[in-house]
Amino acid sequence: MHKVKNQGDLPAYSFTPPYTDGAKLTPPAWFGWSQEKRNEEAKKLLAEAGYGPGKPLTFSLLYNTSDLHKKLAIAAASIWKKNLGVNVKLVNQEWKTFLDTRHQGNYDVARAGWCADYNEPSTFLNMMLSDSSSNTPHYKSEAFDKLMANVLTAKSKDERAALYQKAEVQLDKDSAIVPVYYYVNARLVKPYVGGYTGKDPLDNVYDKNLYIIKH
Repeated sequence: MHKVKNQGDLPAYSFTPPYTDGAKLTPPAWFGWSQEKRNEEAKKLLAEAGYGPGKPLTFSLLYNTSDLHKKLAIAAASIWKKNLGVNVKLVNQEWKTFLDTRHQGNYDVARAGWCADYNEPSTFLNMMLSDSSSNTPHYKSEAFDKLMANVLTAKSKDERAALYQKAEVQLDKDSAIVPVYYYVNARLVKPYVGGYTGKDPLDNVYDKNLYIIKH
């Protein structure tokens, strides 16, 4: 990400950004692996699925028209090819056609992004419910749906947070999505301005929380 965007975006390990209010996420083990170990594990899984040098995995990567998205798609395809021998065909579509294709499920892998509607994990995770109209990955999981249903009757913040963590683990286990990075925004903030965290998935900054540090 740093080589392609160079804007300080944070590598992702979950669908829900970890700084979202009500989230207490634990990174999966693979997030701490070296690139070499990740490559080894990926090759092992590909081999178990019947793919290898003599039969390389081949799929298409769909993205909507944007110079940035094109750069990211080219980078991803190049990395997969170099490290795993995977063949990726890049498919570009204009926004409306792109959305229609995703909703119909006529793709192998597709680029996607989401910004929060409110500051709580369900603004992200509800999208992955089996009956969600926003579920363009067409993910179906009774286990995930049950975890999200239990959130509605949780009796405390800690219980809800634990259920959200389990839901993220289920998404990771099923490889329903491939988190790439969390969006960030660049701002110039004087060092003597207190109360500014920059950790709000809605990117809201409330004046009532800001104060001037004696300097």
